[in-house]
Amino acid sequence: MYKKKCERCGNVFHTNAKNQKGCSRSCGVAIYYKNNRESIEEYFWKRVELSKNSDCWMWTGAFSNETGKSYGMINYKWKRMLANRFSYEYFNGEISKGLFVCHKCDNPPCVNPNHLFLGTPIDNIMDAVKKKRHSHGERVNTCKLTERQVYEIMLLIKGGFTFNKIGKIYGVQPTTIGWINNGGSWKHLERII
Repeated sequence: MYKKKCERCGNVFHTNAKNQKGCSRSCGVAIYYKNNRESIEEYFWKRVELSKNSDCWMWTGAFSNETGKSYGMINYKWKRMLANRFSYEYFNGEISKGLFVCHKCDNPPCVNPNHLFLGTPIDNIMDAVKKKRHSHGERVNTCKLTERQVYEIMLLIKGGFTFNKIGKIYGVQPTTIGWINNGGSWKHLERII
């Protein structure tokens, strides 16, 4: 075990690695870039591939596991950030707090600034709904009903069955049946009630 002093922040740390220069991942990355003199622009462009089939600029660097989608990640200003956010800031200027960088092309690895736009979380959701990319119906991981069952439920409602009776048949709460009845859920289905 080696006792070392971080070359970036000065913190004392213990490590098994003889050549480790930083006390953390972010300090290690900062030291690497300082020592290798690779600018953030060089780092970015080494990890961008211009697509032959579209106008998308495909990120080929690291990807985030946190988002559940294939969004690129980049280390910049000693912190991790999404590659599309870096691209937007680099080409268009700083992003105001609370805004998302959204894709016109709906291609998460794309970092082409012409394919990116700023929006609030609500704008992002509305864009997904407009493009039918949002989770709805059977695509929702907590969904207990299928589309076929919802159509059956609509027919039962039309036939005069109570919400309680239908709920017992399908193993859901009567309020779920009420939401189906008033169009509060399963909005993407054609109404037959």
